[in-house]
Amino acid sequence: MIRFGFSPVRVMVWAVLFVVSTCLAMLFVPQWWWQVSAALAVVWLFPTVIEVGGASFSDAIRRTRLTSQPYIPARIREVDGTGVLLEGSDVVCVWMEITPRDEVDVTVVSGDGVVSRPVLDIAKMAPLMNQRDVVVESLAVTTMAYSSYLPSYTAGNAVVQSMGTLHAPLGGRTWVMVRARVGDNVRAASVRSTGDEDFDDGMIAAVLSTVARLRVVIEEGGHHVSVLSPEMVSQVSSMVQAGTGRILDKARTRFFGTDESSMKAYALYPRRSVSRSQVAAWRSLPGIRSFTTTRVTPSSLRGGPLRVRDRVVLVTRDKAALSKARKAGLTVLKRQQRQAATWLVPAVVSQPVAQPDFAMKDPYPVVHYGGGVGMFVGSTSSGGSVFVRVRPGTGKTLHLIGDTVSHQILIMRLMMESHSVNIALGDDASEEVCERWRALVKTLNSPLLAYGSSKSSDFVVTTPEGHAAAKSNPTQCVVVISETTPTMSLEYSIRIAGSAGVVTTDKDQMKVFFAPSPSEKSFVAH
Repeated sequence: MIRFGFSPVRVMVWAVLFVVSTCLAMLFVPQWWWQVSAALAVVWLFPTVIEVGGASFSDAIRRTRLTSQPYIPARIREVDGTGVLLEGSDVVCVWMEITPRDEVDVTVVSGDGVVSRPVLDIAKMAPLMNQRDVVVESLAVTTMAYSSYLPSYTAGNAVVQSMGTLHAPLGGRTWVMVRARVGDNVRAASVRSTGDEDFDDGMIAAVLSTVARLRVVIEEGGHHVSVLSPEMVSQVSSMVQAGTGRILDKARTRFFGTDESSMKAYALYPRRSVSRSQVAAWRSLPGIRSFTTTRVTPSSLRGGPLRVRDRVVLVTRDKAALSKARKAGLTVLKRQQRQAATWLVPAVVSQPVAQPDFAMKDPYPVVHYGGGVGMFVGSTSSGGSVFVRVRPGTGKTLHLIGDTVSHQILIMRLMMESHSVNIALGDDASEEVCERWRALVKTLNSPLLAYGSSKSSDFVVTTPEGHAAAKSNPTQCVVVISETTPTMSLEYSIRIAGSAGVVTTDKDQMKVFFAPSPSEKSFVAH
């Protein structure tokens, strides 16, 4: 769409041009002057004022040039186990992953969307961007969310029927990026270095001092913080790129994605200052996964009011997703898809993105919880929804007590978080039970679910007799299924008896109403 675009800069340029033209016209009246002036005005008008697709011709040319450039890998340097990312010679970045403090976390989402989990308090983090002698250019909080993920859409929809619309991610991961420019921290780097050759070390030390202070503030807010090691940086980068397909490889396209015919990814941003209702609509957009980034920058090197840029990358198969996103107040970030993608991958140099920013409000409507809320269990007497999240790789054991139907439905819901599950039942499992699990694996036909063949899955499902063997892999979380209470110690458990459920943790106990939908039950093998 072609339209006239007006901004303070453009209005100022027009005013200056008018004043200069008027003054010169008073001195030079010849007709040729007006012809030249008109020609120059037209030449300037088209590339700078007239907009096509939300950008002027000059901006479009600049963005196309940037987009056509290949992405640049960042250098990864290890400093005391931390993966420090060097973007050229001017920028130093460090990434942190944010998870709930408890290894097994119970979250209640009320009927009006209130989540009983601490949010990342950006208002408390922001003062640390300019503290002592260190100046941080920006903080970027990114949440990779799985809203409703199962390769079989019918299975995913079946779970959604029981759960209802949820304005928070079921599963996902959250990261905080700390980004600082060398030019803004010459004094801070010099103070921390012992000589000219150690200036880089001094700069890294300055950034890490800010990271340490941020870590304290975030953990005080009820979260667990892990600073990414070089190995974790590579792992996260590979995972993000695999999750969005050719996100960095496609140079000139409005959209990017793994399969042009079935799946697309859209880089979007809010057209105006966002509201809570808009953000709730973002959470419920139909997608396999989404990436929500909130980037905070100070107004100046000395601090000042905070400015915020929000961005959403939605990966979906839904052909109407873009229309739904626009109704939620989002618009496509045109000609800057690759630039937007670079902010999602730690091991890639972040490229500048031209989009509107907004003044920071308190409280800010875009919130990040530190990963998803977890596996849907049931509802409370007041109409809220109860979720249980087990942090992968903790080696914790979760007990599911009830019949096979409840076990299989809960495992289906666990897979909605995009967790891989291996069924490895012990010798105490009957042949009937084993057959029903093999039937579920066959029915779902999901790469996330295997029967007795995956040693690297996130979760392993077993019986009490198989618990010891399952615990031998410290990278897996163990789910023990049983019809009655086993004799072993139960630190975390979900007990289902008909429609009544009880969730027990090391801190609390909560009653839930367990009511799977008919569609969910149809997937359970009988």
